[in-house]
Amino acid sequence: MAQMDHFIRAGDQVRMDVPHAAFHARFVAAAGPRMTTTIAQLFDHAARYRIAYGVVTLPDGYGERRAEHRAMVDAAATGDVELVVRQLTLHYAHTALTVSAKLDPGHELPLLRVAIETVAPSALAELSNWPRA
Repeated sequence: MAQMDHFIRAGDQVRMDVPHAAFHARFVAAAGPRMTTTIAQLFDHAARYRIAYGVVTLPDGYGERRAEHRAMVDAAATGDVELVVRQLTLHYAHTALTVSAKLDPGHELPLLRVAIETVAPSALAELSNWPRA
């Protein structure tokens, strides 16, 4: 997290993505090589949207993302796998919702909703900016 903080303070969101990717990779490392490769590829594909749509540089954007990262670390420290999954799910969902709202504010994301309900149903209630059906 310290490296991410450094690059954000320097205004270098592109270089921040290296420690950011490493941070996220640690949370999925136990999923096995095939799954971690797939997740890494998806993370790389999503980087262009995170950067292009200023997910981190929005007002309070990095503060919110940093708080989400801290919540993930804190959850991992407790050893509560369900809590870690919930915090990671919230983090990814917030990013997806932010980018989607910038691209097409009225667009609904039904498959994201299904994925969240499947992986971490308790996270859905916390997504206050979820597009209305």
